[in-house]
Amino acid sequence: MIETTFPELDAPAVQRVSMPAPHGRGRRLSASSAYTVATYAILIVAAVIALFPFGYVVSTSLKSTMSLFAYPPDW
Repeated sequence: MIETTFPELDAPAVQRVSMPAPHGRGRRLSASSAYTVATYAILIVAAVIALFPFGYVVSTSLKSTMSLFAYPPDW
Protein backbone atom coordinates (compact mmCIF):
# COMPACT_ATOMS: atom_id res chain seq x y z
CA MET A 1 0.00 0.00 0.00
CA ILE A 2 1.24 3.50 -0.88
CA GLU A 3 0.96 6.21 1.73
CA THR A 4 0.66 9.73 0.48
CA THR A 5 0.83 12.74 2.74
CA PHE A 6 -0.27 16.24 1.96
CA PRO A 7 1.64 18.72 4.10
CA GLU A 8 -0.69 21.56 3.13
CA LEU A 9 -3.57 19.69 4.74
CA ASP A 10 -1.66 19.08 7.95
CA ALA A 11 -0.59 22.69 8.50
CA PRO A 12 -3.12 25.06 10.04
CA ALA A 13 -4.59 27.47 7.52
CA VAL A 14 -3.40 31.01 8.13
CA GLN A 15 -5.16 33.73 6.25
CA ARG A 16 -4.28 37.37 6.28
CA VAL A 17 -7.36 39.49 6.50
CA SER A 18 -6.88 43.16 5.94
CA MET A 19 -9.28 45.26 7.93
CA PRO A 20 -10.57 48.45 6.36
CA ALA A 21 -9.28 51.63 7.89
CA PRO A 22 -11.75 53.45 10.12
CA HIS A 23 -13.40 56.53 8.68
CA GLY A 24 -11.68 59.36 10.45
CA ARG A 25 -11.65 63.09 9.91
CA GLY A 26 -8.30 63.11 8.19
CA ARG A 27 -9.04 60.26 5.79
CA ARG A 28 -9.39 61.10 2.11
CA LEU A 29 -11.85 59.46 -0.23
CA SER A 30 -10.38 56.79 -2.42
CA ALA A 31 -11.03 56.78 -6.15
CA SER A 32 -13.69 54.09 -5.84
CA SER A 33 -15.46 55.99 -3.05
CA ALA A 34 -15.45 59.19 -5.08
CA TYR A 35 -16.79 57.25 -8.06
CA THR A 36 -19.58 55.80 -5.91
CA VAL A 37 -20.54 59.22 -4.54
CA ALA A 38 -20.58 60.70 -8.05
CA THR A 39 -22.68 57.81 -9.33
CA TYR A 40 -25.27 58.23 -6.59
CA ALA A 41 -25.38 62.00 -7.11
CA ILE A 42 -26.06 61.53 -10.83
CA LEU A 43 -28.73 58.91 -10.10
CA ILE A 44 -30.48 61.18 -7.59
CA VAL A 45 -30.53 64.10 -10.05
CA ALA A 46 -31.87 61.79 -12.80
CA ALA A 47 -34.57 60.46 -10.46
CA VAL A 48 -35.72 63.98 -9.57
CA ILE A 49 -35.85 64.93 -13.24
CA ALA A 50 -37.79 61.76 -14.08
CA LEU A 51 -40.27 62.14 -11.19
CA PHE A 52 -41.00 65.85 -11.74
CA PRO A 53 -43.50 65.31 -14.61
CA PHE A 54 -45.29 62.62 -12.62
CA GLY A 55 -45.64 64.97 -9.65
CA TYR A 56 -46.96 67.71 -11.92
CA VAL A 57 -49.59 65.37 -13.39
CA VAL A 58 -50.70 64.25 -9.93
CA SER A 59 -50.94 67.84 -8.68
CA THR A 60 -52.89 68.86 -11.80
CA SER A 61 -55.38 66.04 -11.29
CA LEU A 62 -56.17 67.38 -7.81
CA LYS A 63 -56.86 70.97 -8.94
CA SER A 64 -60.18 72.50 -9.82
CA THR A 65 -60.95 73.27 -13.46
CA MET A 66 -60.56 77.03 -13.01
CA SER A 67 -57.15 76.76 -11.41
CA LEU A 68 -55.90 74.68 -14.35
CA PHE A 69 -56.12 77.72 -16.61
CA ALA A 70 -54.69 80.22 -14.15
CA TYR A 71 -51.67 82.22 -15.22
CA PRO A 72 -49.14 82.03 -13.67
CA PRO A 73 -49.86 78.43 -12.73
CA ASP A 74 -50.30 77.49 -9.09
CA TRP A 75 -47.74 74.91 -8.13
